[in-house]
Amino acid sequence: MGIKNCVTQLRPRQNKSVNHLKRINSLLEAESVQISIDELLPSSPTHRTQIYEAAVVLVAMAGVSLTASKIKSIINNNEDEFSKIAKDWTTGVLKDKRNDEILSDWYANIGYPISKLGKFKDFIHQNTG
Repeated sequence: MGIKNCVTQLRPRQNKSVNHLKRINSLLEAESVQISIDELLPSSPTHRTQIYEAAVVLVAMAGVSLTASKIKSIINNNEDEFSKIAKDWTTGVLKDKRNDEILSDWYANIGYPISKLGKFKDFIHQNTG
């Protein structure tokens, strides 16, 4: 009688086939490498300064709710005055769509104090010297 009780409690095991390659690929795709924008800044203090100044320009023109499209629009519509160094760096970072929100937030945080003055209609950045 004891053997019969053991047999009735057993359940057939489902055959699970795991595709290890697919699993590794899905793990790699799920992993996102977080790089700080600060790590992407150029080593030249002059170039970094122009990028920080660009943050003020962008927030002054668009407000703190920056998006990648607003950034690109400001840069492209004001090519004569927007710093070439800041433009090249910004467009380089925005080539990867994953950076859109991160860069927008980064610029908004740096340029935030200027937002207290309201939105600007124009700026001088490239030709200040």
